[in-house]
Amino acid sequence: MHSILYSRPTPSFSSPAQVLSHTFLLDRSAEHQDELTHLIALIDKLELSQVTTGDRIDIYQNIHVELRIEKHHEFICCIYIIKGEDRDTSATNTIKAIQQWLTRCKKKPLTQTHISFNKGNMDVIPKKQLFTIFGNNQLNASYVDNESARIWTSFYTNECTDKLQVQIEDLSLGPRRSGRLAQNLIDIENYRCLSALAFPLAQEIVFNLSEKEQQLAAIVQSISEMTNTEKEQALLHQLLDLSVNSETWRSKTSHRFSASAAYQKIFDERLSELDESKVLGYQLIGNFLSRAAMPYYRTCQAGEQRLTSYILRIDRAVALLSTRIRATIEEQNNALLLTATKQNKQQMVLQETVEAFSIIAISYYASSILKYALESIHYFGFPLSPYKWVGVGLPIILGSTYVLMKYFRKRKTDD
Repeated sequence: MHSILYSRPTPSFSSPAQVLSHTFLLDRSAEHQDELTHLIALIDKLELSQVTTGDRIDIYQNIHVELRIEKHHEFICCIYIIKGEDRDTSATNTIKAIQQWLTRCKKKPLTQTHISFNKGNMDVIPKKQLFTIFGNNQLNASYVDNESARIWTSFYTNECTDKLQVQIEDLSLGPRRSGRLAQNLIDIENYRCLSALAFPLAQEIVFNLSEKEQQLAAIVQSISEMTNTEKEQALLHQLLDLSVNSETWRSKTSHRFSASAAYQKIFDERLSELDESKVLGYQLIGNFLSRAAMPYYRTCQAGEQRLTSYILRIDRAVALLSTRIRATIEEQNNALLLTATKQNKQQMVLQETVEAFSIIAISYYASSILKYALESIHYFGFPLSPYKWVGVGLPIILGSTYVLMKYFRKRKTDD
């Protein structure tokens, strides 16, 4: 953990100096051999010697130039610290070499920043120098770090190099404070742009959700009007399609939105670390940056919240329609049960009727057999009356038949 916390130490230099930074987004699927080849050629051309190497930073330097290659999770930042003013011959040649390297790179940098450190006087505003650097563009200015430096910028990028220019008047900075200030300004620009990377996704979500939300509202309205199970099933399939699409958007944007929130938080922290105070007549740099960055961040937040709300609405609609389908199926099952119960009752009545006729029929045949037997006995000379004994035995036959029928039914039910 100690090596991770202190693996990227801040630079240290004195004014006058030039600090150039170029930040490139990392593409995990792309090869960066071309950029590395040009960077190695630049290192050789500037005759830089490697001082530090590691997983998070590489440092190369000579007497006049220091190159810091900072490796982050999503980007790489190349920081060139050039000693001397930008009008010095060595500084001018170094800046030209860096610009030539940048033009040979196929990948366009996310941010480019040029920070100039020069000695200054708190009581004097260098208007001619500022006009030479920024032209007629509106300036933003702040005293920073307990009024030890005064920062000037217009936030207009150079038309040729797409580079943000910052002018710093060193009032009482030391080498370490100069390094920390330069690092802080570079971080502010980097994290401001990284936070805005989610903005196109938020715009795409807002644009696509407008149509989908209308479709979802129409489906919800149709749920209360549907009485056909087949149509309800069709609506359920439509809702499932919307849910699949929304989850695709979620997987596509969740990381970017989370990263945007994290970068915005770092951006705010870096702004607070500037310890700004007002230069009379000029807008604070932090106020300008916050006002410029906040709409992008708010749009990303709104897009994420709208997508979350849309997914929740789909889930509620699916639950509502599923409940409606289950209720319809239960109603159909209840109707089937009522019909089956009615049929069972009719079958029971019919069965009891058949059993009654069966008892009568069996008793009839049994009494007939008894009659024939008694007549035969009477024929052979025994003194008995067949009709008398048939009349006596008929109730016994009926009772016995009824008991047997009940016994056989109970046995069948138990089996």
